[in-house]
Amino acid sequence: MSKRPFQIMDEMNIADSENGTKSIGVCTDIIDMKMVAGGATVTIGIPGELMHELMRGERMAFLVLPIKDDYINRKG
Repeated sequence: MSKRPFQIMDEMNIADSENGTKSIGVCTDIIDMKMVAGGATVTIGIPGELMHELMRGERMAFLVLPIKDDYINRKG
């Protein structure tokens, strides 16, 4: 049975906490949003070194859009 995407990222996040690594980066700085044909685009600011890792194929990007109130309520 395969693992769910958030289960994998949670394991990576826990390992980061235990090992002082940075396998998971959370970038929340929205720079721009605009409507385009067929939907919309969102531009998110990231640290420069992460851009280079993305370009080299060492990282992958996920856009996660949780409902804010639900997230805050579950956060505790």
